[in-house]
Amino acid sequence: MNSCTQLSILKLDNCQFVNGEILKLITENCKALEELSLCSCTNIATTEENYSNMEKDSFEYIKNLKKLKKLNLYRTRICTESLIDILKSCSELRALNIGSCINVI
Repeated sequence: MNSCTQLSILKLDNCQFVNGEILKLITENCKALEELSLCSCTNIATTEENYSNMEKDSFEYIKNLKKLKKLNLYRTRICTESLIDILKSCSELRALNIGSCINVI
């Protein structure tokens, strides 16, 4: 996946194949991303869902995208804890959509 090192915008809205493994690959290989849209990607696991098997919260991978300026998480299952971690790590973030994210309180 080394071919996407210069990719700056990635929109995966409604892609049901996007899960934690895919998100990890994206964040490891597309470090130049400035815009990421995961609107209605419902197969990305959260901390609560992974607690029993102690897996990493898949949304945590997003915090590795240091150049990220726009993030659309509309209607995903992200939780408050993961969102806070992303906000702390992505200092360039200027636009965020968390509409209909029922796990963010």
